[in-house]
Amino acid sequence: MIARPHRLRRNADFASVRNGARPNGAGLIHVTAFLREPSNSVSCARFGIVVPRRVGNAVIRNLVRRRLRAALTAILPRVADKWDIVIGTRPAAASAAFEQLASALEIGLRRAGVLVHPPVRINSAP
Repeated sequence: MIARPHRLRRNADFASVRNGARPNGAGLIHVTAFLREPSNSVSCARFGIVVPRRVGNAVIRNLVRRRLRAALTAILPRVADKWDIVIGTRPAAASAAFEQLASALEIGLRRAGVLVHPPVRINSAP
């Protein structure tokens, strides 16, 4: 689960991201990022996930939302501070595998320019 300071919760926050958008698509999702003002008191990156009705019924939308949150927790340490990021989904996300969603999320965040560290690869065999 994403901690409370890392979540966009108010409609005004979503609107500010939409108005100062840097949209980037990766097929299954699209990422919109906005660099906050330095005077803002929040120092960490904040995320919002938007899953429209065309993705599916409530059960499917919640499943997609949970899967995106799980993928985001693995990528969160590599995201730069002071960004507000809205992740929107497309209908194909409902039938995609978790690995596809995770890679689409990473590609979208990389295209938006909010990742600061390269991915860490762990080799299982020497």
